[in-house]
Amino acid sequence: MNSVRKHDGNDPVIAVSCSWAVYLPLRAVKMRKNAGRFELLWEKTSAGQSDNLSFVKNIVAEESSGGSSIASSSVVVSFDSAPVAFYRIEVPPVEDSKLGPIVQMQIEALLPAVPVQMRTDWFAHPDSHGKRVVTVAVAREDRLRSAVPVAQTSDASAILLDCQAVTKAWCELFDHTDKPTVLINIRDKSIQLLLVENCQMANAMMLDIDMANLSDPDEFETHTELFVHDLRGALTHLGLDERDVDVRLLSPEEQTHQQLIEYLKVSGINVSSSVPDTNLMAGPLAVEAAEICDNLDIIGAAMLALDPHETRLNIFKDLYTSSQDKKPVRKSVPLVRLAVIVLVMLFLCGFAAKALDKAELEKLRNADAAELLARENTRKTIAQQRADILKIMDKINKSKPQGMLLNSFSYKNNTVTISSHANSFEQYQEFQKKLQSQSGFSNVKGQNPVKDEKTQRIAFKITFACKGI
Repeated sequence: MNSVRKHDGNDPVIAVSCSWAVYLPLRAVKMRKNAGRFELLWEKTSAGQSDNLSFVKNIVAEESSGGSSIASSSVVVSFDSAPVAFYRIEVPPVEDSKLGPIVQMQIEALLPAVPVQMRTDWFAHPDSHGKRVVTVAVAREDRLRSAVPVAQTSDASAILLDCQAVTKAWCELFDHTDKPTVLINIRDKSIQLLLVENCQMANAMMLDIDMANLSDPDEFETHTELFVHDLRGALTHLGLDERDVDVRLLSPEEQTHQQLIEYLKVSGINVSSSVPDTNLMAGPLAVEAAEICDNLDIIGAAMLALDPHETRLNIFKDLYTSSQDKKPVRKSVPLVRLAVIVLVMLFLCGFAAKALDKAELEKLRNADAAELLARENTRKTIAQQRADILKIMDKINKSKPQGMLLNSFSYKNNTVTISSHANSFEQYQEFQKKLQSQSGFSNVKGQNPVKDEKTQRIAFKITFACKGI
């Protein structure tokens, strides 16, 4: 049984969520574009235990019984892009018609796995400073196939990646900017990071922390510090300076994630809330900001379908084609072993593809670890470093007096900075000595301890080097 909000409309598009690993609840929306404005006609959420296929079958049956026609032009599937890895490569500033072979050879150089196991797609950004940047999506075929039966059931016109859909929704309904912006989209099972340039998704990453982690008051500080650490690593991977890049946390209200935002700001990350403007969503239904945030991917997918000129990654092009789509499908150049030719081409052109790190190569080679392909190439490095953070925090906790709480904690370039309050100068000095005695900690330095006249406590900051943990 589904919870339904329904209104009939003309020229609608139905967008259905789909995941390679089912995360309930599943969702769908029906939208149209009227006089240049997007309208929400209904939304549905699965109730109880339901898989992707049965959910879409129910929608098809309900639409058909209500007199609506389910045609390929009216259904799109929004696919959870967790199993998709994204990369940006540089190519010579050649014409679009000549880009295909160059990009394909660079993709072949990136892929260590058997080519037939992989599916790829890409799009090129406009010329900039004598070069062109290309966004590439790569995934194992077996991680994509779960979307095909869902699309076949409704004869969907397209299967879209949710990262591009969320970007579209943000550009249409939020206070978007044309400057390079990193969007933080907190989801039930993960956090999605999207690099947006000129209202196009330029890159994407997934982090392992989710809403449940950040909502636990007892573990908030630990999980938030891990998130800050992961976020810093992701920004570095994306080639961005955490002090200068504009980071937006998608929220239904300004105060929704205020504690998290303040923590990020104290850590030196320039972040602010990005809240949807419900007045930009027209139609017969009153839409709340929370509903928009909960359904960003399918709302964005419907918007992409209603704006067919939008650039889309079609990583499913060789796996699924609508039965009513009679247009020829663009086929990729076969992925053959062209390593020598690639090296010659890149030498002559003076451009080098960005190589995957060893962790990513290992993930792609190992079929048993295929699901890790959902993570970007720095995810494994970040995860390996997480153990260090936990050990560091454990050593700090063992050194500090009972009842002392940290006000802030940061770890960057093997240097830890913490701040807190002590009951006396003696307690502060004793804490310093215990930190210095911990293995792996060195060069422990206190910075300007000051007595607060109101609380009679000592406010302080301590930095120390940390290696070999």
